[in-house]
Amino acid sequence: MDITTIIIIIVAVLVISVVGSIIFTKKEQAAAERRQKVANFRFRADEAQDLHDGLHKAGLEKVAYKFLLERVVANLQEAVNVDASTPGLVRRLEDAKRQLADVDQATYYIEMPSGMVELQGLISRLNKLIKYMLLLYQRRILPEHEYSKLMPSLQRTLLKFDAEGHIKMGHQAANDYQIGTAKQNYLHAKKKLLEFGQEDPYVQQQLQIVEDLLAQIAEKEGLEADVEQVEEKPEIAHDAKEQRRQDAISSQAELNQQAMDDDFGPKKKW
Repeated sequence: MDITTIIIIIVAVLVISVVGSIIFTKKEQAAAERRQKVANFRFRADEAQDLHDGLHKAGLEKVAYKFLLERVVANLQEAVNVDASTPGLVRRLEDAKRQLADVDQATYYIEMPSGMVELQGLISRLNKLIKYMLLLYQRRILPEHEYSKLMPSLQRTLLKFDAEGHIKMGHQAANDYQIGTAKQNYLHAKKKLLEFGQEDPYVQQQLQIVEDLLAQIAEKEGLEADVEQVEEKPEIAHDAKEQRRQDAISSQAELNQQAMDDDFGPKKKW
């Protein structure tokens, strides 16, 4: 084999290697792009699913839960369209479709949280849902007529949990004789109600409840102040009595000393 043939073979091998490397790199890039797209769609599906599951006891209108499940199905379907070979993706899509089909028969109810951590978590998810709906509306994913129906309902539900939830926390604190904490919770509820608008009948009703509770708190604080004053008076009287006793002892000591001076001092001559 002459040198020219060897050189041609070497060049051909190099060209094949370079071309193969380019093809492999492009395939890897395409696969990475597909994985990233699938991850993005799955993230959006997870976001909607988490909101649906986390607000199961918030008593929202079924149209809200249905919309969230539709977002789950839509994003999972997009992910499957990009790469159906992703492990578990097709099965999850099927599960989401079944859940969406059963939404009309599902039971959603209101359950007020019994602890501050749970209450704050629920309020946080409601706020997130409101922002989520607003974002989808701005992107024209959520139709205007659905947005106009959902948003007032969500805002009233948020108010209900924020106001009545903190009133409940205030009751628990008051029962534990934590008057300051109870007052703080009642004032938080009052603030949220006033921000919503005093013309609303629900707001007026809850405001009256809060005002009555704050009046009870003020009465308790007044009683506690009176008790403290009553408890202080015996101490003052005791201190005064003790002071008089000490004064009497001192006076007696002076008299005794004077008597001793008279007994042992120089006698007067008459």
